[in-house]
Amino acid sequence: MILSKWPIVGTNFIKFSMNGFKHHLWYGDALAGSGCGLAQLHVGPPADPVLVNAYVSHFHAEYNRENDAYLADRSVQALEAGDWIEATSAEADAIIFCGDFNTEPGDLPYRILTDLNGLADAQEALGLDLATCFAKENTYRFVETQTPREIVIDHIMVKSSMFKTEVDQCISSESQHVS
Repeated sequence: MILSKWPIVGTNFIKFSMNGFKHHLWYGDALAGSGCGLAQLHVGPPADPVLVNAYVSHFHAEYNRENDAYLADRSVQALEAGDWIEATSAEADAIIFCGDFNTEPGDLPYRILTDLNGLADAQEALGLDLATCFAKENTYRFVETQTPREIVIDHIMVKSSMFKTEVDQCISSESQHVS
């Protein structure tokens, strides 16, 4: 879902071609119909707005890092999202792509987005490593008998050929208010 204080002037969605195994009902990913959403925003003064394409997605989960049956799904999802971003952003002045990509920096789907598609990760630009999954501050963290490692799998990525994209602030998941 994309919420914006700026006018949304267009929307679109593509469904990913790969999204898990339908017979793995206990995971539910294949039944969710994952894809990539787009909201085109007019940002700035109404007389001279900047067109920002804001994309959001949720890639297939990684249930077992050592034996990842869904790496191909996430990799194809990253390729399809990247291709779709390229195909729909010719008129855009800037691109923002965010979501739960279920991929850590350095993983193949992450490298597809950053290296192949030229998207810049906001956390990496700031030199941060704010865990978004299994973070101790996360009240939804479930730990029964083991302490899972904190990981970064949720990302905000940016790109612009018209502007120098620069991240100057990152608000952690502990924050109660974003302005």
